Amino acid sequence: MRLLLIFALLAASAWAGPIGVFQGELVDSPHGGWLYVKGKNGLFRRVVVGSAHFTYGSQVPQDRRTSDPSSLLVAGTVIKVTAEQGSDGEWRAREIMLVHLAPSRSQSAGTTCKPFLRHCFPVSV
Repeated sequence: MRLLLIFALLAASAWAGPIGVFQGELVDSPHGGWLYVKGKNGLFRRVVVGSAHFTYGSQVPQDRRTSDPSSLLVAGTVIKVTAEQGSDGEWRAREIMLVHLAPSRSQSAGTTCKPFLRHCFPVSV
């Protein structure tokens, strides 16, 4: 019986794809259930949001947290994603942690953000 249980556990783990954890900045709001994350090394990852569990990092102030963290997924938000890679090579999020929120509209007035750039610049630039 133990051998059968061990075999079942091994088969289940082989069925699941590799698990990865990566962190980066969202380059845009979600499109069709997909997030595009730019890592510190400049590489991009695409991940399916699906039924991911959302959490807040300790650096996110209480007054900026909402009951629906997915509503805060906008360009400039730094997230940490725990995802499983499917046999098709696509990443499917299990957990998404909001590490650092993008500046609110009132805080970012007078700046412009260029896609695929890490920083915002004053409008005069």
